[in-house]
Amino acid sequence: MVDLNKTINGDKKTNPTPIFKLSIVLDGVKVVFSPDTSELQKKINETLTGMTENVSKFQRMEVLMKEDRVKKIDELEKLDRERAEQDQRPGMKKNEIDYEARKHLPEEIESRTLTSFDVAIASDGDLPGLSKKILDGVQKTCSILPESLDPWKKHTSFFYTTSKEKFAEQMIDRKEPLSTLKSEIEAYATMQDKVLKDKSTENKACVQLDNSIIKNQIIDLVISW
Repeated sequence: MVDLNKTINGDKKTNPTPIFKLSIVLDGVKVVFSPDTSELQKKINETLTGMTENVSKFQRMEVLMKEDRVKKIDELEKLDRERAEQDQRPGMKKNEIDYEARKHLPEEIESRTLTSFDVAIASDGDLPGLSKKILDGVQKTCSILPESLDPWKKHTSFFYTTSKEKFAEQMIDRKEPLSTLKSEIEAYATMQDKVLKDKSTENKACVQLDNSIIKNQIIDLVISW
């Protein structure tokens, strides 16, 4: 969580790193993010919860070591008994082995009071603060993203406020000369060039905006006109 917080919010030495990606697209007549910012925040919240839940399921190394030790000694005890039954010679002294004693780890390890990870996490006062910083950082970034839609809305506003048929009828009614039509075509070509020159990606704090989809959609609109 410390690393994630640093990535999203940066620190005194580093800027936020854009690790999340949103595409700007045309959805019908609207310019929107895909996925939208609320979905992004929801997924990050779910990830933070999942990180805590997953870590809480980890077992202490000492616990795993003892479980493995007990299993191997049980196997050894079974094997020794089988051998002893096969080799029962008269007068042979039976070699007694304290298998239960062997199952214990060294005293310095056995004497430790081990706190399970879920209890340790629950008692860590820094985690709620870190989670809040991460979510606040993402929310702050998402709050400034809508302004990145405005340039694309300007590019598309004409096409969705006027139909091709109505535009053509108006030109005929006004008896516009062919030079006007030529000027319109040149204007569309200029718009197409401008859109092509726009950045395909743009970084906003921890989010990278992908403009490639809407660029292609706008160019298709221009060509269709």
